[in-house]
Amino acid sequence: VEAGPRMASADMFHIDIKGQAGHGAQPEQCVDATIVAASLVNNLQPLVSREVSPIDSLVITVGKLTSGTRFNVISGSAHLEGTTRYFTPELSNNIEKMMERVVTHTAQMYRAEAKLDYHFLTYPVINEETSTLRAQNAVKKILGDNALQSIPRVTGGEDFSEYLKQKPGCFAFVGARNTAIGADKPHHNGCFNVDESVFKDGAALYAQYAYDFLSE
Repeated sequence: VEAGPRMASADMFHIDIKGQAGHGAQPEQCVDATIVAASLVNNLQPLVSREVSPIDSLVITVGKLTSGTRFNVISGSAHLEGTTRYFTPELSNNIEKMMERVVTHTAQMYRAEAKLDYHFLTYPVINEETSTLRAQNAVKKILGDNALQSIPRVTGGEDFSEYLKQKPGCFAFVGARNTAIGADKPHHNGCFNVDESVFKDGAALYAQYAYDFLSE
């Protein structure tokens, strides 16, 4: 349970590219959507390294790229899907415009058209200091000083951030790793599991936090 940015935003984007299909042996008569798509994957990355402070983290990941129908046909359309992650709330005001500029001009460079469809999904999780201190003290009361651990902030997303946009609060990680029962795989792994015996610790933290808050 630590103050400040703890989890990143988790936005999603789609990019549709329109070119001109044709025979693979006659590229001069076509507008190759695959070339545009490949260039976009590369051209989006300088937004991370050259337009955002190195002190602030930004991830732009293209997770899906589809283009083409046959080995000897130049593709007339392509589709990209991806996600962005960041901890700095101010980036939410700029990231869509930054990507729109790159998408539009990259397509124009190859005589194609491209449209960005950007979706803001979850805001960064930013723990408020007073709430975090209250939660830390609650952990010590129910589990002892050694139960508190420090971990780096993570680029996974969490919609608990919607609560934190409205009221002061904090997000706590309850460790559920246990190699003895095979609960030691990362999230999204097919063998992911948790040690359910720790659920009582999470419930106790909720109760102790509420009691301490009301006692204040």
